[in-house]
Amino acid sequence: VKNVTLLNAYRGIGLNVPPFERSNHELSRVENVKGTVLYRGLEARNSSDVGNWRNIHFSNRYWADAPTAYNPPPRATLDSWTRANGTAFTFADVEWDNFYRLSAEDYHVGIHFVDGARIAFAGQFYDVAIADSTVAIKADPDSIDSRRPHWGASFWRSALEGSVAAVENNSAGHIHLANSSVAGAFGGKYAERVRSTATASPAAEPYMEIASPPKPTRSVLYDVTRAPYHAPSTLGRIPAHDATGAIQSALNEAGEAGGGVVYLPAGWYRISSGLSVPANVELRGSSAVMNRSHPGLSNGTVLFAYREGADNPALITLDGANAGVRGLRVFYPGNRYARANSFKYYPYALRINGVADAWIVNVAIENGFRGVIAEPGSDGHYIRDVVGATTHGFIRIGASKSGWIENCHSNINFWPRNGYRVGEWMVEGRDVFWGDFLATRKRNDYLIQIENALDERLLNNFSYGGKHGIQALNSKVQAVNTGTDNVGGHTVVAGEGAVVRVVNSMRYNGSSNTAGAAESHNEMNLD
Repeated sequence: VKNVTLLNAYRGIGLNVPPFERSNHELSRVENVKGTVLYRGLEARNSSDVGNWRNIHFSNRYWADAPTAYNPPPRATLDSWTRANGTAFTFADVEWDNFYRLSAEDYHVGIHFVDGARIAFAGQFYDVAIADSTVAIKADPDSIDSRRPHWGASFWRSALEGSVAAVENNSAGHIHLANSSVAGAFGGKYAERVRSTATASPAAEPYMEIASPPKPTRSVLYDVTRAPYHAPSTLGRIPAHDATGAIQSALNEAGEAGGGVVYLPAGWYRISSGLSVPANVELRGSSAVMNRSHPGLSNGTVLFAYREGADNPALITLDGANAGVRGLRVFYPGNRYARANSFKYYPYALRINGVADAWIVNVAIENGFRGVIAEPGSDGHYIRDVVGATTHGFIRIGASKSGWIENCHSNINFWPRNGYRVGEWMVEGRDVFWGDFLATRKRNDYLIQIENALDERLLNNFSYGGKHGIQALNSKVQAVNTGTDNVGGHTVVAGEGAVVRVVNSMRYNGSSNTAGAAESHNEMNLD
């Protein structure tokens, strides 16, 4: 759910709410939502690795200040009702999730943790503002995961205001508050398990989002399936006819004309070599959001990649300033990994070729050897909602002046889950999946590697079953809301010459949350 205004809702957004709370959901994404919601703003249950919740704001002012055509009640009337009856956010068994910039005002309860059907809550919050509430945070019995004191729910740069209580903790789980302001008491059966820590450090500076996400400045659409290109595609069967030349023709024409969007409608496209995206051109698939395959459901825009060899040019290379790719998936039909040690070597799926202000957004690399590389000189790169699974490195950043990596997610379950029907394939949960595949990733697969970058900003990134989450060398890095599960190394490791500041990290297994970091705050782990 993205970019939505709820003008005068009674219930706002529900994910697996009763009677569907026993359904399991993954990779939740709710972003840029605002509005007036009277009774329940957002309620989420039974959601696993890993949801991202970003820029969600509930206030009665949206309806109260609306034009007369929308029959706005007086603000005081709305405030009186929601202060008596309303809850802004309700979370049950939401697991490992990242929360960034949530706010609510004039509710009875700001954030309510409730008991779930599958597991207790564990997650990390950055920049939360709950104002004019009765109870800012309320935790019911058994609602927050209590397996370790350094686990549970963490808050950073938050402001919590409750007339009766800032935090009412009736769960045995721990609530960690740091660099936050609190107005109101700590209460409940387990009030002593609420910890508030003052922090004064460079890490207390806010996360700086990109000022304006890049896009082509020329609004012309080139549909590769239409004349004069006629790029062939299929859906439901392996594409036999190569589409590389036709797509490249459209890219070249857009580049020569000064830019535009080269559009690949939903379908499966065979790519035998590589594609080059010129300056001010975006190669765009059919998805406007993060997308992935599922067993039996692999529609959308998919590039079937056939060129092998790690030293070959990338499948897609961004070759000009302000070039981008968005809304598609990359799939390697020959990389089946159905038997031990049978992965294949491929070039990078996507390459930023040392050009400025390039972007890679809403792209899945489902079963690759290597994922994304930003070569030296790729200043201002913007990599967001890139998801999938590789064996030898997901994202690599070279020397650059600035860059953003946000909402990226690597998980071994991407590999077996698809509906492409290409024959023998890795089976989730079998020997190769938990054996050789996982071991290969734990030895070789970094979620993010950064070297010689002057200002790299990372937000809401997660890896399951890799080596390190983030590795930095000779770089300045701000890492907010980072998680790693079942990795071979560290969540964040800073090597020689790196200044890395980490806020909010979660870890299960592995060596430690951080190694060599200049600062690390709000570490949570199950070890």
